[in-house]
Amino acid sequence: MALTLRLRLWRATLYLIGQLLGGVASAALLRGLTGDVTPALNKVALGVPLQLAVIVETLATFQLVLVVLTTTHLPADMSHLFVGLSVSLGHLMAVSTTGCGMNPARSFGPAVITLDFSNHWVFWAGPFLGACLAVLFNDLLLRPRWRHPRDWWAELKELYVVMDKQQQVALSHCK
Repeated sequence: MALTLRLRLWRATLYLIGQLLGGVASAALLRGLTGDVTPALNKVALGVPLQLAVIVETLATFQLVLVVLTTTHLPADMSHLFVGLSVSLGHLMAVSTTGCGMNPARSFGPAVITLDFSNHWVFWAGPFLGACLAVLFNDLLLRPRWRHPRDWWAELKELYVVMDKQQQVALSHCK
């Protein structure tokens, strides 16, 4: 969302931290309730090359993020249905090769609780790449928002410079 300029970078960072903490908390809760977190731990399956694992995670995340971006204008019930079906498709596609992370926070929590970070970079690189590709595909091809890279740059500057000036004005009125 930060790449699409729908969310400022500091807020995206707070969301990321919140998701990571939520992933750790849920994995700890799972361990507390069941005594085992291993089934929730994402691992690259034996015999699967790491490059293929990254591609699988990229594709699973790509289709999920693309569905989220393209269904935001639909009624909530419809968008929730499509996102749920997208998550299901991602699991069907990726569970046998990577355990299906699709979100680094979902992979991070069990890894922290088990202290098993083997090939954990796959569960960051794949989703990051998939999300970036989905944003580019949506904003440049499906629903173009910018004609040139300079249009994106102008909107970025407006988002940060104008918003900062508005905040300064608002703060000056509070004194």
